[in-house]
Amino acid sequence: MKKLFKSLLWLLALLPLEFIALAADYYMHTMLGYVPFVIVAIIIGFSIDKSGLANNWYLLLSRLIGMGLSWLCIQCFINIDASDAYFKPLSVESLSLLLGGIWFITLAISYWFIHELNSRHQ
Repeated sequence: MKKLFKSLLWLLALLPLEFIALAADYYMHTMLGYVPFVIVAIIIGFSIDKSGLANNWYLLLSRLIGMGLSWLCIQCFINIDASDAYFKPLSVESLSLLLGGIWFITLAISYWFIHELNSRHQ
């Protein structure tokens, strides 16, 4: 069961979350695409708190690969010239990279929050 959970976390980290968020925002004009972005950060933060960063370094590496996949999907599936006016003042590619950085900040905040809650109960 533990290997299944780790495999699911690894697959979640590989998802192109930035692309999903930006595509939902651009095509459907809704912010709901950013919800999985935050949920995955919280789940991975919880896993890192339980197992430690040394046991979950592969999640951070696979998340970097997921960011690269997001950038590649944006190049292939979003019309960059037409969407630049929608995402002013940034381009879609730079916003994707910015969202990747924000994801790591969200992960750090969720890890800190979960760690603080667990340390107060012990």
